[in-house]
Amino acid sequence: MNLVRKILLAMEADPAGYAMSIVVDGYDQKTVGYHVYLMAQAKLITANDFTSMAEDTPNWAPLSLTWEGDEFLAASREPVIWERAFGLAKSVGNTAFPIIMQALTKAALDKLEKIV
Repeated sequence: MNLVRKILLAMEADPAGYAMSIVVDGYDQKTVGYHVYLMAQAKLITANDFTSMAEDTPNWAPLSLTWEGDEFLAASREPVIWERAFGLAKSVGNTAFPIIMQALTKAALDKLEKIV
């Protein structure tokens, strides 16, 4: 999920609104391409498939954020909230997308409660 968040942040930062070639420090292109493929399946982004028969993993390139991707990014943008939510999800042994989203909501509500 950390890589998913990093890809979404990179896409949002692109001046054109999309990033056809994303480089994420610490990850090779195969890993990024595979995660872009998964993110497209989860409807977080739109993406193009550039996988050739010679490749052993999906090679996808991102096009744009979807509503769902933008919502996830908005919820996970603040590093403190992200770290808290990811820690909550890991503590129950499940970092699946629905659990992360619930944890992000809880972390944001906890922070809001402290302010109010």
